[in-house]
Amino acid sequence: MMFTCLKSRQVAVAMCLMLGSLSSQVFADPAAPRSIYEILAKAQDAASDLRSLAYEAELFGEGRLAGAMTGYAGSVRLRFGETPGRLHIRIDGERRTSKLKEPAGFTFADDSQNACLLDRNARTFAKGISSEGRVPERESILPINYLGNSAYESELQAAALIYGGVVESDGEPCDVVEVHYDEAGRRRSRLFISQSDRILRRIERPILVDAAKSDDQAFNATVVLAIRNVVRNPRVDDSLFQLDKPEEFRNTRFQMPRFAPRPPSGGSGSRSTEPEQPAARPAQTPTSDAGAVKSSGWTLRSASGEDVTLGSLRGKVVVLDFWATWCFPCRMAMPSVQEIHEKYRGRPVAVFGVNCMERGNGADPLAVIKEKHCTYGQLLDGNSVANLYGVRALPTFVVIGKDGRVIMNKAGFDAAAIQSAIETGLRE
Repeated sequence: MMFTCLKSRQVAVAMCLMLGSLSSQVFADPAAPRSIYEILAKAQDAASDLRSLAYEAELFGEGRLAGAMTGYAGSVRLRFGETPGRLHIRIDGERRTSKLKEPAGFTFADDSQNACLLDRNARTFAKGISSEGRVPERESILPINYLGNSAYESELQAAALIYGGVVESDGEPCDVVEVHYDEAGRRRSRLFISQSDRILRRIERPILVDAAKSDDQAFNATVVLAIRNVVRNPRVDDSLFQLDKPEEFRNTRFQMPRFAPRPPSGGSGSRSTEPEQPAARPAQTPTSDAGAVKSSGWTLRSASGEDVTLGSLRGKVVVLDFWATWCFPCRMAMPSVQEIHEKYRGRPVAVFGVNCMERGNGADPLAVIKEKHCTYGQLLDGNSVANLYGVRALPTFVVIGKDGRVIMNKAGFDAAAIQSAIETGLRE
C-alpha cells in the first residue's frame, strides 16, 4: 500500500488537491475520502455539530500492557452547551486492576460546574469543582480532544499523517489515520474514524519504551480506547448530571489528582478545548535549554534512611527518574535505567529513582525496586522535588550537570536522549 504524509496544516489543502488525481493509488477503498486532510476535516465537522452523544467505551492495554494497566469501561452520556466549557457528563463504569478480584463500580456526574464521584467499591461519595484537575474515571473513556469545536487540532498540525486503509471497528468501516506528532515519530497514535458518521471508534496509542530500539521493540506496548454503540444527539435529561449521596456511603474529599496519568483521550471536559499534546506515550515536556535553568537545593530520604542533598552531589552528573508504583511505563523503563547506571559505574554519574505522586498509603516502592532488581539509588517521598522540576507526567527524567544546572527535563523514557545529556554533563 502506498502511504501519504502531510507535513503541516499549512500545506494540507494543497496536498488534498494534489492527491485527488492519485486517490486510486493512495486509497484501496474507492469509498474512502480523497485525502487524509478531508478525513480529519469531516471528522472535525461531525464533532463540532454534536449537541449530545451516548456511547460505551473501554480502556485497556495491548502488548506488554495487556492485563498490566488499570483499565476502565462504562457507558458515557454527554450534552454540549452553547458556551465553551459547558459540557455535561455522566459516566457509569467500572475500574479494573490486577489487584481487584471484582471490578470496582463508579458513577461520575458533572453538570459543568460541580462534579460528583460515587465509588461503590470504597462506598464513598465525593463532590467538588469539575475544572480543578484530572479525574481518571472521567478522562479514561472520554476522548474530549476529538469532541467539540477544537477536535483534531493536534492531528491537523502533526508532523506527519499516514493513511492506514479501511478497518472495521464497532461494526463500522473506519478510515485509519496514523498520526506522528513529532518529526522523529516517537509520539504517535492510530485513529479509527467511522466512514458513516465520522465519529471516532478507536484510538491506539503506542508507548515508546526505548527509542534506541527498532519500532517493533520500542512500541510493543499500546493503550487502546475502544468506542461502541454510538448514538448521536440523543435526548439527555438534566437529572443524569447530578448525584445524591446514598445514606450508607461516607463523604470524602473530592480529589482530582493533578498528576493522574493521561489516557489516550486527554482533554479537560469543555466543548471548545485548548488542544493538548497527544498522549500516546507519557506526555512530552520541553527539554530545558542546557545551562538555562539553575537547580535549587533539595534534600530527600534514601531507601536506606539517609538524607541525600543536591549539594552533596556537586561535581557529579545526576540523573533523576521520577516514578510511581502505579505507573506501568515507569516499571517498563527500570531495566533500561539500570543499564544506564551500570554503564556509567565508576564515573562521576549518580542515578536515582525518585518515588512520587503515589495515590494511597498502600504503595510499596521498595517492593517494586526489589522485584525489578534495581541497584541504583532510590529517593522516597519526592513530591516536593517533582514540583520543583515541574514534573507533570511519569516517568520524567531530569539530568543535572556537575554545577547544578539542568541539562535535560523530559517526560517519557528515551535512552539515547538521557545518555546524550549525561555525556554533555561529563564534558562540561
